[in-house]
This record gives sequence, C-alpha cells and structure tokens, in this order.
Amino acid sequence: MARKGLIVKAKELGYLIGPYDSYHSIHHPDEPDTWETAQFDLELYETGAVVRADGRKRRGFQGKGYKLSPLAARPYVEKRVTEIMSKGIPFNSWFIDCDAYGELFDDYSELHPATQKDDMNARLDRMSFIRDTYQMVIGSEGGAAYAVPVIHFAHGMMTPVIGWGDPDLKDKKSEYYLGGYWPPDGPAIFVKQVPLKEEYYHFSYDPRFRLPLYETVFHDSVIAAHQWGYGSLKFKDQVDTVELLELLYNVPPLYHMNLEEFKKHKQKMKTHYEFFSPLHRELGLLPMTDFAWLTPDRMVQRTVFGDRVEMVANFRMEDFNYQGRSIPKRSILAKWRDTGRTQIFSP
Repeated sequence: MARKGLIVKAKELGYLIGPYDSYHSIHHPDEPDTWETAQFDLELYETGAVVRADGRKRRGFQGKGYKLSPLAARPYVEKRVTEIMSKGIPFNSWFIDCDAYGELFDDYSELHPATQKDDMNARLDRMSFIRDTYQMVIGSEGGAAYAVPVIHFAHGMMTPVIGWGDPDLKDKKSEYYLGGYWPPDGPAIFVKQVPLKEEYYHFSYDPRFRLPLYETVFHDSVIAAHQWGYGSLKFKDQVDTVELLELLYNVPPLYHMNLEEFKKHKQKMKTHYEFFSPLHRELGLLPMTDFAWLTPDRMVQRTVFGDRVEMVANFRMEDFNYQGRSIPKRSILAKWRDTGRTQIFSP
C-alpha cells in the first residue's frame, strides 16, 4: 500500500510514474545471476529464443540466456502487464527497454519464423497494446524512426551510451569509474559525479560537432532524453555545456535524485526549471524549424521552434552581440519573434 500511495502522490503532483520492463532477453529459471524482467518459464526459455541462420540461438544481453523472439513473447507480455495492473497499481507510464533501439532480427526458428519487419511490427504491437489498453505514456531506449508513431519519450537520443566496454569506466581505482548499482537508495552509477574521459568529449559533448538532427525531424513527436546512465549532472566538467544544449534543443534535463542528492543540487535544478519549464510548455509540441551556426568557430548556435521562438546559445568564453542584445559568455538567449521579448539564462 505504501508503494501505491507513492504512485498516487506522484500523479497528484503531475508526474509520470511507471515500471521498467523488458522482453529483450530470457534466462533459464535457475540462472543464479539473473534479473526479474528476463524470467518467464522453462518452456519459453527452451522454445522462444531468436535463432540464427546457422541454427544457433542468439545470446542475450551480456551473453546471458538468449534474445527473446517478440512473436513468442507476446502472450507473456499481456500476462505480465495484466497481472501488474490488476493489483490496482495506478501507473500512468510504462518503459519498455530496447524496443525502439533499432535492434531487429531475422528469426530462423521453425516455431516463430520472422523477418526483421515482422520483428519490428511485433515490438510496435506490444507497445501499442500497453499504451491503448491502459492509456499509458510509453517510453523506450532509443527512438528509431519506426517506433515514433508509438512511443512518447526516447532515452538515449540526446546523450547515448558513452564508452561501453571501456575498462577505465569500470575500474574502481580509476577517476573515470562510473560507479556501481548498490546501494539501491543511491546507486553511484547514477548519482556519482565523475570527469568525462577526454576521448569522449568531441564526439558526445563538444557543441562544435553536434547537430540536432533528431530534433529537426521529431521534436514535435517524441520527447528525447539522455540515456539513463548519463544524466544532466553525471559528468561534472560538462554540466554547464549539457544545460545549454538542453535549452538550445528544448530537451528536458535528466536527474537522478534521493534526498541527499537533492540537497546538493536543488538550487541548480530550481534555477534551470524556472527558465526551462515555461519554455517547454510553449515549445514542446512545436517542430524545430531551423538550426544554424552563427559564427565561423560554431560556438554560437541558433535554433528556431515553429515560427515563434529563437534560442541562441553562446558557448564561447566571451560575450556575443545578437541583433543588438549582448549574450554573456556560456549563456543562452530566448527571443520571441512576434513581440521581440527576450530572456537570458546563464548556468
């Protein structure tokens, strides 16, 4: 009942709240190092794996178990979701890992043969089932174009996974160690701030080398987000750059919080919210209609939403004059085209 009360309270405060779910991998029921979403039953474990052309079963995430056929999984999707919802837990959102990531398979199983298109349609169908049956807001990792008609938010389109497999990010003695998944009330993998390893800066964060391609196509269709392991505050030397990019692209920040972390970051979060939230309420469903570099060094950039608001981000370490208005270093200007009103934010 305490959990149900928490969900009710979150909804009263205007939040989306829901479970993490996945049908990506299936593990043997006796697998000692397993996770709950990969547990179904022995029959599905023996018959439900995606099969390669050579007859081998595709291994699951991190080499455990197998990749699970979305065709074979469908009855189990309905069973799991129905059982959870029948308990009266009033979720209003559902996150399904991997379904929008773009990992689609030809399945050579005699029991559930499928082309990549069949695989795609089965994933879309199960997300649509949850969305339409229970009026849920649906999210997934990735936001591939095929999934846009179904999902509402997409993790990993603003910041994807960084440095997967890099030993420095997993070595507890390294300054770049991202952290573990314990304790549950504040896993370091989420809340610990670390410096960004230099080799990932240009590709992932340097504004000179970024283009908001996803936003120019899908800003008015899907809410993009950072991948959950790489939230707005994760890399302590990139926090201000991330904040400017979020405002330039009109993408919400991602915070991992418990009470201790909230106390540390609440003023920064509050300041960002006061500027971003009114903008996003106005621009969140508008298309991004233009993007431009305004200086040869690409350190001053402009986006336009609808025909309504321009956002001009100054990533330089010096002020920049834009149409008679000075934008301080490392700051962003919002300008309403109809009235000429302007507003400046400095992280």
